[in-house]
Amino acid sequence: MILGVVLWLLTGGALFQEQTHLFVFIPDATGIDIGAPVRVNGILIGKVDGVALSGSKDPIRIVRLSLLVSRDAVTVMPTGSFADLGTEDPAGDKFVDITSRGGGNLTPNSELPYRGPSDVFKTLDFAQFQANLKQMDAILTQIETGQGLVGQFVQGTQMYNDLRRRLGDMEGVMRNAASTTTEVGQFVHSDALYRQFQAPILAFDQSLAQLQSGQGAAGQMLRDTAQHDQLDATIRGLRDSIAGMRASSMIQSDTLYNDLNRSVTSMIATVDEFNAGPMFAAPQTYESMTGSLKELENTLRDFRGNPRKYLRLKVF
Repeated sequence: MILGVVLWLLTGGALFQEQTHLFVFIPDATGIDIGAPVRVNGILIGKVDGVALSGSKDPIRIVRLSLLVSRDAVTVMPTGSFADLGTEDPAGDKFVDITSRGGGNLTPNSELPYRGPSDVFKTLDFAQFQANLKQMDAILTQIETGQGLVGQFVQGTQMYNDLRRRLGDMEGVMRNAASTTTEVGQFVHSDALYRQFQAPILAFDQSLAQLQSGQGAAGQMLRDTAQHDQLDATIRGLRDSIAGMRASSMIQSDTLYNDLNRSVTSMIATVDEFNAGPMFAAPQTYESMTGSLKELENTLRDFRGNPRKYLRLKVF
């Protein structure tokens, strides 16, 4: 009885349960051995009881695994289920991981399809990965040697000292603002700024009050309509004068235009006759006038230089 209890405990309570086999074909049996656990969605249902070469030339069916599992678990397992190899511990030991999926139920001694993990290394660009590692190593080297802003921030104290200095300056400004003895503090704590802003507003309000009460020239103009009436009468008179000029015969008829045109034509003819006369046509007149003007100029220059020559006084 003691031996039976021990065997029952060692087998996980499956000693007297009905069991059956499932088969899985895998490409490589590294890390998997007889006695490896078999789980369905993380629940233990059996173990591997056989690892052998299948004799197939298909690269994904090289090794044949025989799984000894509970018959009850197989009868409720869907037909779309598949097997995969998972890692049991850091040492690299593996187990058979069955994923339950699909409809219907499996039959005992049937084959489970194998679905291996996706090969990440086939899609990995090792050259780019190596370049990224070199770049990361260069960045870490700069940080360790104190180069660059990040390296100076991590290794050096310059940025820390600058930050402390700026915080100290800010603290001094805040102290000046909080103190009532400084100019900034008086400006913040007193109502000088308020009065400075309030003064023009009060002046503008007083001006509006004077306008509303009719004080001053602008107020009288707004309150009294005499100036408005006078201006309106002047504009009406000017409008009537313009209308009268438009209606007059001088504007409506072309008599004045014809008279002015004749006068201008007669004046042009008179000027043309005067220009064609002997006074401007002959050069003798121009030369005579030029000679007379030069003689007058010489006389005036001589008189200006020696006026006694022309001024003769006689005493009677």
